[in-house]
Amino acid sequence: MAFHGQKAFEYQAVHSELPEIARAALVSSGNAYLSHYTHVHQSEVAQGRDLTLQNFLSYFGIRPGAPVHKIENRMTSLLNDFGISIITDIPYELEIFKRIAFEKRNDPKILIEHDARVCTYIKGNDDKGYVLATWDKIMIDIVEGLSRVYADNPARVIDFLSIANGINDDDDVNYDMLTSLIHMDERKSAALASAIEKLKTAEQGYQVRILAEQARSTKGPDWELTAEDIYPLLDAESESTA
Repeated sequence: MAFHGQKAFEYQAVHSELPEIARAALVSSGNAYLSHYTHVHQSEVAQGRDLTLQNFLSYFGIRPGAPVHKIENRMTSLLNDFGISIITDIPYELEIFKRIAFEKRNDPKILIEHDARVCTYIKGNDDKGYVLATWDKIMIDIVEGLSRVYADNPARVIDFLSIANGINDDDDVNYDMLTSLIHMDERKSAALASAIEKLKTAEQGYQVRILAEQARSTKGPDWELTAEDIYPLLDAESESTA
């Protein structure tokens, strides 16, 4: 979590230049902090308040120059305040580790081991029944096929449980349809968020802003940003650094 927090902190310069339509898309980000911040920020704006990404990250101890161990200590303290315990030093299956390592080639080994331990633990205890709320799509892919395990990102877990809680057992409801509605356009939104996260500079963020302004002036306010709009900016950056 500390690593993801630092990545979100480094992204602030890009984030500050993005148009709102691009920022809103980050609710589908694979980075827990960017995704949760976007979700919370939208709620705050709806209530007439504002919350900056910097202030949001600061709450979790993510500040300029903050070492990883201090961020982790802050996380542990927050979890303890809510009565959430941390399981440590559990083994992991080598095959699960290899699969995660393949998908996360650029991540530190300690993070890959952590993810492998969580997936191994759930896989070995799936008879107990678990709800895994995570923004990590790779972890979701590994455990979502297990019986008695529901894995999804926290926002959709909350939505699903809220909807399911309001349905009587004798209602004629197609739960497959229910989950399909929740997952509607997930791949499309995830692809857009992933593309936006790959922007490296404030200049690229500003280019997205100009692109959005020009598109809406010519195509109308209903124009929507897509991953295909972002890819040329990424290609241009790759060519300039080659």
